[in-house]
Amino acid sequence: MAERLPDGNMQALQQFVNQSPWEWWPVRQRIAQRLCEAIRPEVWMVDDVSFPKCGTASVGVARQYCGALGKRANCQVAVSVHATTDTASCPLEWELFLPEEWAHDDRRRQRAGIRQEIGHVSKTHLAPGLLDRLAGQGLAVPVIVADTGYGRSVAFRLALEQRGWSYVMAVDPKEIARPATAEPYRPACGGLDRPHCPATGRPPGPCPTSSTPLCSSRSLGGRAAKAR
Repeated sequence: MAERLPDGNMQALQQFVNQSPWEWWPVRQRIAQRLCEAIRPEVWMVDDVSFPKCGTASVGVARQYCGALGKRANCQVAVSVHATTDTASCPLEWELFLPEEWAHDDRRRQRAGIRQEIGHVSKTHLAPGLLDRLAGQGLAVPVIVADTGYGRSVAFRLALEQRGWSYVMAVDPKEIARPATAEPYRPACGGLDRPHCPATGRPPGPCPTSSTPLCSSRSLGGRAAKAR
């Protein structure tokens, strides 16, 4: 960027980007529009982007899982949305994740310049906000994909469904599921009127709420593979 400026003063440019008050939203909006026009994404990928750090002063830095290193380490983490095809991937929107340890550390927050209204928000709650901003620009929302870090969150999946967006999520192999045709069913039972267990004296357990057997996502995947 500095090389494209008449004076080429990289230090002045860095100070402008880091410290000077300027409206960044129109710039990021234009970037998202141009990238979508350029690569015509097949999906939007929600993911974490990590930045290994040595110190403790950078906003949101903490010992947490660092994807860049494949282990827990001192780093910053951003939630991001990438426009993706088989041959290209470009960031459209992103936001730094603020770990909970930063939420009430007023001295640390003041030194880092964090505004008072910014607090700890889970990654699965940050992501829908990023998607909403992109959709609010008038960009066509394609299929949304994510790994198990987001796929295991029921709240995140429901947020996408409520907005009418299609998605493909990775889930844990032990994730419990029922077939789409399953219907709720509550058989007659005595509830608290049932006798206590004669051996242990414990009260009766809850009545079953469905006659449809549960199965894991691993077994569902195996059935799908056999069907193919």
